[in-house]
Amino acid sequence: MKIILFIFIIIIYPLKSISQESDLTISITNDAILPIELGHAFNLIITARNEGPDTASSISSVSISNNVSIITSDCSGFIIQNIILWNSGVLTNQSSFSCSVNIIVNVKDT
Repeated sequence: MKIILFIFIIIIYPLKSISQESDLTISITNDAILPIELGHAFNLIITARNEGPDTASSISSVSISNNVSIITSDCSGFIIQNIILWNSGVLTNQSSFSCSVNIIVNVKDT
């Protein structure tokens, strides 16, 4: 039996780029302990980072698998089904914004 946890679709919507030279990236890590099974809860840590060289601002979106449910989130944004949408604010060169999402595995892949 295997559990397919996530397929992430990451979309960055630039709100306003003060310069043409900003490079925004999104990274996702987790604190899950393997093996991950039905009913296990863990955190995703989502980080938006401006690789520069100039200041940028954005709204970012992360979509996670329907095999998990979102329990809580400290991302300052909206959760619609399994899509997390948040404003990472103004990010200066080499600065970042992080938030965490607590999720639980709710479906087995058969």
